[in-house]
Amino acid sequence: MIAKNAGRALGLILLNLLGLATQTQATLPPLPPTPEIQIRLPRSDRFVLDNGMVVYFMENHDLPLLHLKAMVHTGDVYDTPEKIGLASLMAIVQRSGGTKHYAPEQLDEELEYMAISMGTTMEEESGGLSLTSLSQHAEKAIDLFTEVLRFPVFDKGKLEIERNKTLEEIRRRNDEPRQIVRRESYRILYGPKHPYGWRPEISTINNISREDLLQFHRTYYHPNNTLLVVAGDISKQKLVQELNRTLGDWKKTEVKLATVPPVKPETHKQVYLFSKPINQASLRFIQFGLKRHDPDEFNLEVLNEILGGGFASRLFSRVRSRQGLAYSVGSRYTKPSDWGSFFVTCGTKNESAVKAAREIFKNLDEIRQKPVAREELSYGKGSLMNSFVFNFTTPFNIAEQQANLEFYGYPSDYLETYLHHIKRVQSADLLRTAQKWIKPESMAIVVVGNPKKFDQPLTTLGPVKEMPLD
Repeated sequence: MIAKNAGRALGLILLNLLGLATQTQATLPPLPPTPEIQIRLPRSDRFVLDNGMVVYFMENHDLPLLHLKAMVHTGDVYDTPEKIGLASLMAIVQRSGGTKHYAPEQLDEELEYMAISMGTTMEEESGGLSLTSLSQHAEKAIDLFTEVLRFPVFDKGKLEIERNKTLEEIRRRNDEPRQIVRRESYRILYGPKHPYGWRPEISTINNISREDLLQFHRTYYHPNNTLLVVAGDISKQKLVQELNRTLGDWKKTEVKLATVPPVKPETHKQVYLFSKPINQASLRFIQFGLKRHDPDEFNLEVLNEILGGGFASRLFSRVRSRQGLAYSVGSRYTKPSDWGSFFVTCGTKNESAVKAAREIFKNLDEIRQKPVAREELSYGKGSLMNSFVFNFTTPFNIAEQQANLEFYGYPSDYLETYLHHIKRVQSADLLRTAQKWIKPESMAIVVVGNPKKFDQPLTTLGPVKEMPLD
């Protein structure tokens, strides 16, 4: 799914903390047939400014709040090999580095005085700017929002502050084993020369100049390359008036996105060991997965929920709850514009690392060989369908989800038909999908831990390559 199920995740975390999520698969009560659930969402008001900017607007006066979010077609994938980290650094200093009409300290003071929250983001394939304000400050809030969006100056002093913070993060990036596993698994899967596998280095961060930030912004930040989401206590007439006032002279410009090299989905079973003298081991079993818009998306979502997506999943109930082999275990998949990934993560003590890995592979093999039982199928579909509503808890959430569809190229009725697609998934679909997309024989196994304390040699899992922690 496009949205991050924050409500669902929070609920699961609370259950875990309370110790209520320890029932095994065998003790799950029989579930009735999945009910026919329908969802009817109010439609955002979609309109396009003269300069090509698409706006999704949801008017709501329940609370005196205003939310804005700009989504820009850009991202970390448009860094260059010599300046990896440029896009992310640009986004940080875009907010902290002042604008054409506001020095950095003045901008901070204005935002603080009116209790306005503003932040920037940079992800693989998108960049963003968001703001939340009391509606009584709507005009000033929109002023400041569009200033940061259009006219960042990237103050040199602020750039150096953020550069030094980033350099310190690089120096400390091997402190946390889970971060090592996450970062290095993508680097191993996609290779260090593909943007999906890049990581910033001290040299690439030091290569970045203020002019680089300005040029990156000039390249991608244009109205016809930006989608705006607005929701809250403001009328459409007032909003259009303010957008024309602040964005009316922002001219449409041809945007040519840089070419991202295609992913070559080639991998083989190999253990990659990052030796670290710690008491616990972090493992990730990773392989290539599907691309965005793949027709198997709904099948894989249900399959993943059953395998390792929740506290009643196979991996959690068997590997963690029943056998006590892991502190945490679960599965996930990503779906970028090119080949994504499917992976299982596991946190365990060193003394059970290999046994836990074997049990994980046993479950991966089983879900590829045997059809999912009716009870599990009902659980998987019901869990996804029941949690779906938490994506739409506020008017802004609704507008944002609908805007995401256009931004990422999904059909406009995706949200309305999502439940139907999940409900129609059958056990035979899951078996076919598992056999197609889950390939234990070609998974890379990334391990961070102390090999002197492992219960068995890692060579029992496959050929081992020792990796440097640099």
